[in-house]
Amino acid sequence: MMKHPILRWLLRVLLAIVALVFFVFLGLLIYFFAVVEPRNQEAARQAEIFQHLKGPARNLAIFDAAVSLIDVHYYDPHFSGMDWPKLRAEMRRKAEMAPNNFELYWSVLYQMAQLFPASHMGFTAPSAQPPASTQSAQKTKSTSPTRCETTLGSSGLWLSTVRRLNSRILIIGEIDPGSPAAATWLAASDVHRTR
Repeated sequence: MMKHPILRWLLRVLLAIVALVFFVFLGLLIYFFAVVEPRNQEAARQAEIFQHLKGPARNLAIFDAAVSLIDVHYYDPHFSGMDWPKLRAEMRRKAEMAPNNFELYWSVLYQMAQLFPASHMGFTAPSAQPPASTQSAQKTKSTSPTRCETTLGSSGLWLSTVRRLNSRILIIGEIDPGSPAAATWLAASDVHRTR
């Protein structure tokens, strides 16, 4: 038996720390197998189902996943005074009719995000390339979740739309050399505010 009270106290503290570490580790293991692993299995099952979806069913699955994130994570429970259920239903109909990924993300999800008075709203398409049928009329590239750059036709002018409160800011991101836009007075980083 130890004769020094300080050594006994240190031994008790050390045993308490070891017990605490053991129970924390045990709790993490239980959490992993009871919560995390079932979530991962459900996500894998959903991903497998999604792989087989085509057309409108696929569009609706993407749209529903996106709006469920807004439902859960948007900072204002009153959705900044918008009629969110009405907007969601209207955009869901448009999503169902979108003929391809490009139209789904650009014409539905991105436009829906622009209606929110928050600069941090946005969607990034899995591929920045529009389908071949729209490629000659419109080029698009996405640089971040909060903006989408686009140029129409062969103007060579890349525009970024950024949402700030109740206004939209159009920023010239790039001007293609030798394009019609390069022959104008416009310059990259020019800003135009709209309401």
